[in-house]
Amino acid sequence: MTRLALAGCTVPEIATLTGHSLSDVRSILDAHYFNRDPKLALAAIEKLERRTHSPDQAPDRAVTF
Repeated sequence: MTRLALAGCTVPEIATLTGHSLSDVRSILDAHYFNRDPKLALAAIEKLERRTHSPDQAPDRAVTF
């Protein structure tokens, strides 16, 4: 599951592939993987920087999450 998440797969995609429910995928990733993988922090920073004009500015308001 972690490799799928790090590859950019969504929770629904992971659930479909693994056969887990959406809530189970979220719980498993939260409990066992996300809090231990520094690659996720780096990926989040990279996404934030891509959505800003410079690293010191707030994200573009037109972007919805």
